Amino acid sequence: MPEVKKILRGRGRNGGGARKCLMNMRVKIPFLPQFEKPMLSGQKTITSRTRRYGQTGDTFIAWGEVFELREVTRLLLSSVRNRYYHQEGFSSPEAFEACWKALHPV
Repeated sequence: MPEVKKILRGRGRNGGGARKCLMNMRVKIPFLPQFEKPMLSGQKTITSRTRRYGQTGDTFIAWGEVFELREVTRLLLSSVRNRYYHQEGFSSPEAFEACWKALHPV
């Protein structure tokens, strides 16, 4: 099952008042170039991964902006495809599935 991270674009120099805790870390999460516009505009608010890249409260930088992991949840891939494809930055479940299969060939 993929790990799903709800992400929120930060503001300002330190993530715009995002909760800071001594346990929170800056993590690296790779993204395809096609997600720059959806992430920066706020359309893409979650990302699904095959492994955990961070935990709630951790931050990462993408395209010069600071983002915070607001929630890390384990979901079935079918649930992400059918219910959260738009928050993943896709226009349809089929578009999400095609991208996933291209990135994760069986």
